Amino acid sequence: MSTDETLRARRLKAGLTQAELAARAGVSERTVSKTEHGIACSPGTARKLAAALGLAGAAQARFVAGVTGGDHGNDIPLAVAAATRTLPHDVATFTGREEELRQLREFAADPASRICVIHGMAGVGKSAFAVHFAHEVAERFPDGQLFVRLYGHEDAGRPVEPVDVLTALLLAVAVLPGAIPDGLEERAALWRSELAKRRMLLLLDDASGSEQIRPLLPGSGETLVLITSRQRVTALPEAADIALETMTPEDAARLFVTIARRPSQQADSPDVARAVALCGFLPLTVTLAAGYLRQHRVWAVTDLVAALAQDDGGLGRIAADQLSAAFDLSYRNLAPGPGRFFRCLGLHPGPDIDSYAAAALAEVELGAARTLLDELFDYHLIEEPAVRGRYRFHDLIREHARAAAAVDPDDERLAVLRRLLAYYLHMARAADRQLARRTPSGVREVLAKPPAHARELLTPPDALAWMDAEYLNLHAAAAHAAASGMLEYAIAIPAAMDAYLFRRGRWQQALDLSGIALGAARNLRDDLSAARALTDMGRLRYMMADLEAARTRLSEALDLHRTLADPLGEAHARTQLANASLAAGDYAAAAADFLAALTLYQRIDDRRGQAHAATRLGVVQFAVGDRAAAIESQRTALSAYAALGDSIGRAHALAHLAEMHGSQGRYGEGVEAATEALDLFRAAQDHVNVAGCLFYLGAIQRDRGDTELASANLGRALEMFREAGDEWDEANVSDAVGRLQTQTGQYPAAAASLARAEEVFARDGAKYGQVSTVRNSRGELALAMADPIAALAWHTSALEIAVTHSMKDEEARACEGIGRSRLRAGEPGLAEAPLRRALGIYESLGSPYAERVRELLR
Repeated sequence: MSTDETLRARRLKAGLTQAELAARAGVSERTVSKTEHGIACSPGTARKLAAALGLAGAAQARFVAGVTGGDHGNDIPLAVAAATRTLPHDVATFTGREEELRQLREFAADPASRICVIHGMAGVGKSAFAVHFAHEVAERFPDGQLFVRLYGHEDAGRPVEPVDVLTALLLAVAVLPGAIPDGLEERAALWRSELAKRRMLLLLDDASGSEQIRPLLPGSGETLVLITSRQRVTALPEAADIALETMTPEDAARLFVTIARRPSQQADSPDVARAVALCGFLPLTVTLAAGYLRQHRVWAVTDLVAALAQDDGGLGRIAADQLSAAFDLSYRNLAPGPGRFFRCLGLHPGPDIDSYAAAALAEVELGAARTLLDELFDYHLIEEPAVRGRYRFHDLIREHARAAAAVDPDDERLAVLRRLLAYYLHMARAADRQLARRTPSGVREVLAKPPAHARELLTPPDALAWMDAEYLNLHAAAAHAAASGMLEYAIAIPAAMDAYLFRRGRWQQALDLSGIALGAARNLRDDLSAARALTDMGRLRYMMADLEAARTRLSEALDLHRTLADPLGEAHARTQLANASLAAGDYAAAAADFLAALTLYQRIDDRRGQAHAATRLGVVQFAVGDRAAAIESQRTALSAYAALGDSIGRAHALAHLAEMHGSQGRYGEGVEAATEALDLFRAAQDHVNVAGCLFYLGAIQRDRGDTELASANLGRALEMFREAGDEWDEANVSDAVGRLQTQTGQYPAAAASLARAEEVFARDGAKYGQVSTVRNSRGELALAMADPIAALAWHTSALEIAVTHSMKDEEARACEGIGRSRLRAGEPGLAEAPLRRALGIYESLGSPYAERVRELLR
């Protein structure tokens, strides 16, 4: 895409002139014009333009690469482009806090100090203080400065789960999505490992307590962590403690005159002192009052003081009451249109909002919504904290907005909420159509007017970017719908979020939403929706390794679908039940359920379901040694995916097929299938599966004798898995590399590769039997080094594990290795039985290794 297409098209789509874009980005109009005419700009300018256009993640990375003339080819994982400088803008009017800043500077100068909690009441300026200091010391942390809002005191829902925060943090430091583990402890360990390599500043804003914070903290290294919270976090004794109180009268007065911008007004004026006293010396209320005065040039400070003091005989000094005075003053000045808009925003249940949702909520045109948001922003009634175009209330102002909305008629407030829920459901379903890889079942029809204005989500990256920005709002909307009796939305919104939450690994949130949907479905006596929710809960439980709970939920779902005579839902439930059985090593049960699911999908002509069930059935068949059936299943899936135009599905089937062809000595077919899958994954920028295909390709080339090509592809796969932090797949490739090094006589290198693989498999792979693979490899290395006694021990150990886990390939390898060890040790009489056992298994699998065993037996 040319730079002209990139910038000009995106500017026009955003409805901005060149001058408006330049103003938003803080660059000259000439810079925008030059860039649109194909003249590359600097990376810094490109990032400013991207922020002004509301771009993030992969879209931002592509845009920056386009307008700077950069390369965004296969070596850059755009889906996880790092964003390591996310501090909000420093507050230009920051005033005072010299003693607290001195304490924080002393703390940060101590190399042994790494964590500081900044606490105080709402509105006291904790976030502004922390952000100000973070900008002051940012240059000392060259590897990045990350700002994370934890929503610890939002009443729309519970605080952000640390497991979800860790996902965002790991993505921010360029860990690939597929390399992020599922569990909280595993993610926290990977995060600590990443921080140990870096000098970073991490600002955790609005924390709820130590349980939310602790998994996010570094274990070692030079990362500085600043935490803001409304409460003292006493469970972190290692952290320094800075309490922010209300401002001193002098500092509050200086802040007031700075914001009011009255040249003749002095900070030591008695009228200013009275005004800031009525504001309770809170930075937030002082800012609101001074901003109001700045907007009304004909007012004197005495007019402001009178207005602040007049409500019902005067206001007390309690902070919440002071905020009420400043808020009411600003709110009363709003015209009816902005006032109604403000009340509508008060009914929004989530943490933030963009112009599209605001337009739907208030039932106004998109341009009008943007104008109204800007007006409220000018009055300091909403904030734009970090991302352009996304607005939020301060917590205390939110309460006043809701109180103001409470005076509106019930039917009007209900209509506002219905419009918002309809908008979010419409958008969530649009995103789901790009992300879902199964036919929806048990999805309740919701009769709702589509929104007048909605973003177009034309590609999966578009859908992911929208969901990344809105998933907390969607969760809050579903929960609020359930609490408000709008149960159809409490069912439908979680269903539309399912594919996204699975792709992002947000298991706990998905489980919570499934629980909301299940409760709503049961209240409505909607058995079909209940069955759908139970299937999702079971799927999540098996992904979270709680196989007993998974099977219980999935069995409940299966029974309901059968009772309802719902073959699609039954097929989905059987597929997930089979996955749980496969994870537990119960291959017979898994095969039976996959086959039953496939039959059901065929009966209702669900081709996507057929393709998925065939792919999974093939994996089971391959595992138990039924190679012909496994290959046929993958071919069936491949044909179905091709007819559907599903390139990712085709790539997965081709990758499995490549492995199967290679296992039977059809090396040319295996290389062809692996290469095609590799091209498809590269086109989709799916870097984890690119590495997987390189692994399959290298293993086939090794077995075919193409050692140079095998070495190159296996080496690249190993490098990619290491970069991704994918220890398990790194171990698999290390084993393959070790076998190649044994073949080429690089014995010390082979020993090191295999030792690394066994370390991982012995710890994490024992329950799957994977350790038998590397022990066979170590036996082959020992035999190559003329140590038949050691080789016999390795292969005997591998045989026991392979038999326990029904791993036919490794059982045959172990028997062959035992026979070879006996022959090398001069014990031919003890070699024949294991060699014949190996021959029988190889022949049943159609393996090319059968011929070399026949040679030994002649």
